[in-house]
Amino acid sequence: MAKTMLVVFLSALLICTSFTQDVEAKKFIGYGAIGRDRGVGCSPRTPELCKLHPANPYRRGCEAEMRCRGGPSAEKEEEEEVEEDPDHSHILIPDLPRKMLP
Repeated sequence: MAKTMLVVFLSALLICTSFTQDVEAKKFIGYGAIGRDRGVGCSPRTPELCKLHPANPYRRGCEAEMRCRGGPSAEKEEEEEVEEDPDHSHILIPDLPRKMLP
């Protein structure tokens, strides 16, 4: 039994080694691999199809008038709010177990 397993294994190994090939590594990547992300129809014959359009137009997340970018006027308003409420009664503390309270 062990002898037949050895013969089967060696013959399978011989078959596998006969199918392997030497592969030459290229020094540089060709332009075909780099240009695979082009749109359908983009070619030197039809360059008008190569113009890409952005998916969504650019929009700022917040306008300066809203003062949500952390500028000097936003910081000044935060300081004024703290001065108006020194005991911080506006802060809500959730119901926590007694172990977590100081």
